[in-house]
Amino acid sequence: MGFLSDKEVDERVKSPQNLVNRLEIHKTKKGDDGRPSVPLEIRKAIAILANEGETQTSLAKAFDVSQNTVHHIENGRTTYQPQSALKEVIDQVNIKKKEAESIAIDSVLTSIGLLTPEKLKGVAKAKDLASIAKDMSVIAKNMDSTVQTEKDRVVHLHLYSPEQKKLSDYETIDVG
Repeated sequence: MGFLSDKEVDERVKSPQNLVNRLEIHKTKKGDDGRPSVPLEIRKAIAILANEGETQTSLAKAFDVSQNTVHHIENGRTTYQPQSALKEVIDQVNIKKKEAESIAIDSVLTSIGLLTPEKLKGVAKAKDLASIAKDMSVIAKNMDSTVQTEKDRVVHLHLYSPEQKKLSDYETIDVG
């Protein structure tokens, strides 16, 4: 009991009910453009992970798809067609991000409110006051939406100009 004959093993391995065979069907199913299509649940997982900060390269490798596919899914599309199911998932991720950001801002503002001038007067060491001032400066800078990140401020400008010809580059003809 508990042992299968070779015939029974072969039947189970080739059965369409075998999970491996069902996964292979999804993997080899072709989309309209002839490429393997990515099942909706996998696209949703990629969309969530991409919008939570995972890199396109790591997701492409993990899900065995191209980086371009990850890029489209991250933006709620498959190739160039918008996908409402992906947009809904991305919107849910963005709502959760905004909620977490709001909670963090409320916590910072509460902490700043608790830091009264009377409590600051009670700080005896100049080093501690300097540390508090520095921390408050960083918080103020991080909360200022008009401040750009270093990445946003970098501008790369490449100008190319053709080499100017000189008079000696031209053939001269004497007339007359």
